[in-house]
Amino acid sequence: MPQVDILTPAGRHIGRCDVLWSREGVVGEADGVAKYLEDGASEQQVGRRLLAEEERQRGFTDLGLAVVRWTPREAIDGGEIHTRFQRSAGPPRSVDAILRCSCCRRRLDECGVEAEIATWRRMVAQEFTRKVW
Repeated sequence: MPQVDILTPAGRHIGRCDVLWSREGVVGEADGVAKYLEDGASEQQVGRRLLAEEERQRGFTDLGLAVVRWTPREAIDGGEIHTRFQRSAGPPRSVDAILRCSCCRRRLDECGVEAEIATWRRMVAQEFTRKVW
């Protein structure tokens, strides 16, 4: 599943999210400690990475996006993630951002990969609704 690059309307890159539910205006972020500790990072480097992560999330929310985060342990069951998503999705929100596919760099509304993934997401959501949630 391609990640999504999120830019301001002026074209400034805010960040790349792990997953995006564009119709709902919700960014999904898989958390883990490895990305902060890679390359034998010092305590100062870890601090800078955490600060950059906070700034990135603030940039997403400033554009009108909600952010749902989860840990690998929470992803095993998925129930808590689903609850957070449902709380965050709510009524349609105004999102003022340029959304680009990280694979082809096209806007999401012009991306063939995103169209195929959107179809797959709908099928998975229907299946999960019947069996899990």
